[in-house]
Amino acid sequence: MKITMIGAGYVGLVTGTCFAEVGNDVLCVDVDAAKIDVLNHGGVPIHEPGLAELIKRNVDAGRLAFSTDVAAGVAHGAMQFIAVAVAVSSTVIGTIVASRAGTSSGPVIIVIAAAMFLASLSGRGRWRRRAAA
Repeated sequence: MKITMIGAGYVGLVTGTCFAEVGNDVLCVDVDAAKIDVLNHGGVPIHEPGLAELIKRNVDAGRLAFSTDVAAGVAHGAMQFIAVAVAVSSTVIGTIVASRAGTSSGPVIIVIAAAMFLASLSGRGRWRRRAAA
């Protein structure tokens, strides 16, 4: 399965790496270019025992990649995990749905693992209609 992990901090990086380890094709996306650069050059910006080895093995196997390109991330995953340390607004979710609507990518599942509560779900019916169109 193609999975996008939006947020490559502690939760996103560890979770994305574990998904890759069990055979999924994972793209971790983060807006922090310095963090993505460290990851793309074989470094690990957090400490978790054994994580560096798992990342290397899955990058080498082509199952794990890192990018700052949010649009590529949205296009990549049939499952979009949002693992960020800020409130996730309905605008973020709407952007994901709108980006995927009308493409041959098919439906998308959005999983939120944010440190704060979802700001609003007021637009969810509109998203469903847009995605179906």
